[in-house]
Amino acid sequence: MDELQDLRVLRGLHVRPAGRMGSEEIDARVGTIRDVGRGRRVVKSLSTQIRSDADTLSVIKNNLDRNIYVEAGAGTGKTYSLVERIVALLTGGVKIDEIIAITFTRAAASELRSRIRARLEELRISDPENDRIRAALEGIDTAAFQTIDSLVHSLLREHPLESGLPPAIEAQDNFAKMQMFRERWRQWSLEQLEDGTGFSNTLAMAMRQNMTNPFATLSDLAQSINEKHGELRGADFIQPDRSGIRTLAKLGPLIDDAIKHMQRCSDSEDSLYKKFVEVVDWYTSSVKDRVCETEDEADEILATWRGTNASGGRLGNWGGNAGKAAATESLKTVVDAVNEAHAAAREVVTAKIVDYASEFVNSIVDERRRSGSVTYYDAITWLIDMLKRNDGVRTSIQNRYRRVLVDEFQDTDPNQVRLVRLLTIPPDQSEISPGSLFVVGDPKQSIYRFRGAQVSVSQAVKGEIVNDGVGGRHVTLKENRRSTNAIINWVNHVFEEWMRSETGQADWIPLEMAQDTAQPESFGEVFHFGEPMDVKNVDTVRQADAQAVAMIARAVCTGALQVRDRRNGEKRCSSPGDLTILTRARTNWETYTREFDKLELPYTAEIGGAEVLSTQEFRDLLNCLIAIDDPSDQPGTVGALKSTYFGCSDVDLYHWAKAGGRFSCTSDFPNAAGADVVRDAMRELRRFNELRDNMQPPVLIETFLRERQARELMFLENDPAPGLRRLDLAVELTRRFTDEGAASLRECLTRFSH
Repeated sequence: MDELQDLRVLRGLHVRPAGRMGSEEIDARVGTIRDVGRGRRVVKSLSTQIRSDADTLSVIKNNLDRNIYVEAGAGTGKTYSLVERIVALLTGGVKIDEIIAITFTRAAASELRSRIRARLEELRISDPENDRIRAALEGIDTAAFQTIDSLVHSLLREHPLESGLPPAIEAQDNFAKMQMFRERWRQWSLEQLEDGTGFSNTLAMAMRQNMTNPFATLSDLAQSINEKHGELRGADFIQPDRSGIRTLAKLGPLIDDAIKHMQRCSDSEDSLYKKFVEVVDWYTSSVKDRVCETEDEADEILATWRGTNASGGRLGNWGGNAGKAAATESLKTVVDAVNEAHAAAREVVTAKIVDYASEFVNSIVDERRRSGSVTYYDAITWLIDMLKRNDGVRTSIQNRYRRVLVDEFQDTDPNQVRLVRLLTIPPDQSEISPGSLFVVGDPKQSIYRFRGAQVSVSQAVKGEIVNDGVGGRHVTLKENRRSTNAIINWVNHVFEEWMRSETGQADWIPLEMAQDTAQPESFGEVFHFGEPMDVKNVDTVRQADAQAVAMIARAVCTGALQVRDRRNGEKRCSSPGDLTILTRARTNWETYTREFDKLELPYTAEIGGAEVLSTQEFRDLLNCLIAIDDPSDQPGTVGALKSTYFGCSDVDLYHWAKAGGRFSCTSDFPNAAGADVVRDAMRELRRFNELRDNMQPPVLIETFLRERQARELMFLENDPAPGLRRLDLAVELTRRFTDEGAASLRECLTRFSH
């Protein structure tokens, strides 16, 4: 059995104390575990002596006039290396207000500031007369240790006129941005429709071309452009060549030729013959005898084309190979000509939709610029533009901030890298100034690609630093301080196979356990258990697997195994809190819990990841949110009504439907007897539907849960804790989605579904 596939672990199942087993039973069970564990290690020791990270840290602290790219693996001390570099700069004569340190989160910025302060305090104790340390401590509270968005907005506030902004600039959050977009979109689209000119014609043309809901498509496109408006600035869109009139004019002779070939077919049921009939009928009813004076008229005709191909047909029905080949070629000539013209007509409509979307976005972006209420993307785009065109401002900022340090560099996006380069490359130079840039990250941990982060971008900066011609360095930190040797060896064994540059991943750099945190070899071992089973029934395999896990769990609960105490590193007997079991799928989880129940082992089972979305608590809540956000979604509304939040029965729904009620909270409510239960629920859904545009999604959900007493309902369960945590998780995930740019409830629901 493959060693990795045979690892079975169960997510979040914490076992509480159980009754103690008899000594003979413990010895028998533990003996089995030890035989499996000691005799079947997943990975033999792979440790080889490598150069200590002390040399790398020496480079970080001493090569202050060199640009450095630090690639630091998991648990090797990325933040520590950043702190050591900054402290070395400060004690080496660089002033604290000459340093920019960019972190990924505000929490990370706060932690960095605290750790630098603590390190400086240590140094002040040993050298109380050092003026550099004293000055650094005095200025640390106002130092530019901040997130990229905070840095961007602060630089714009210092140079508003040069960037074309008013003196008072405020950051517009995602919710405010979405509200502004919605309001301006309603106003702009109404004005366009009332104007009665090209906008209405474009929508009508799109509908004729069978585009689904072109108005919604235009809105979605405008929203996408609004998010990244700088990427389209100056773009030159090639207008498609309109060939409708020319194509329709030449169809007559082509159709005549097609009819001649069609008449040679001996079977009217032949599949190719039917396609001939379809094409000829379309030409006769839609094209023949029609005179087109404009391309728009030709596009209207082409919009009736439903498309086909020139495949199929039996050789015998067409007089053999030659006859069928000639017929196929004749039909193909017609089909290709119409398809090409039809595609060009759709491209014309698409181009017009893009033009309108761009026109609207330009108006709303200009409004944000005039008002000074700017989004993060606005701010970084306009700051980059200013630094590119204004060498004086760029030089001034570079003279003020001589050193730029970036944490979590693997998650930077192209705009952030452009800004870093503009802060470190003088206007009259093409290379980064020596010693001005220090970045630390781990491309193997890049997790924000959905926000635009690109490993290739950070890797390009690494090459730029190494090849700067003045001794730039790429160094690595490999010594892990969070785990044990056996676990590190196993991780290396696995990821060396999975992470290779030729597969689009960053190459895996093997980790090594730091010598100053070394633990006895017996601590933190990795085992696999179980034997190959010659069965095809997966349930049988799961059952055997679950029995083995339950046996280990009981041994842990009874103190039959030895573990390392985290506080002092000494061995002690195992206890229930030492066990956490993880599983990839809920089907495995349910099998495990049955075995735990058989052994009378109390446990708390947590469902995480995508499995949470399949729980009843989540399904009920999501149905309510769907009904609130999209009243036209009738299945979602029915699910909300039948949820624990409203408790409508099938009989209630029947009376509602019989009274003429629709399953939409924005429709009219019947007053018939027997419909009152659903009517009250619908009123609540309508009230929250009206609130959704005025509340941030996490606030809306928290308000809904509180008013519907969702948490109180959890106490009707035997164990309310799991349900309570899942409700809290729903709010927390929504808050995370909004922090990542999802400003509307619909966007949050879309992320839940993905």
